[in-house]
Amino acid sequence: ELRDSHEREVKMTGVIQLNIESASAKISAAGAEDEDEDYDIPVWAGVLPITTSIGSLQDDERLLPGVGPSDVVKAMQDRTL
Repeated sequence: ELRDSHEREVKMTGVIQLNIESASAKISAAGAEDEDEDYDIPVWAGVLPITTSIGSLQDDERLLPGVGPSDVVKAMQDRTL
């Protein structure tokens, strides 16, 4: 759902490709879980949840009167991915 790009916009757009050879992550569904002796150390431990969300629509101030978002765009607002 995009208008055609202007030539200037196309010239300003770049795409890069990265080959990811390896990746790692520490993932736990059980929350924080340290060794017993670690609880004697005065250092914070816990979980910092990371979420991805889509906020509410914000109209461009220069929209033509009566122009609104498509049903697809409206359905995407205020959702968590």
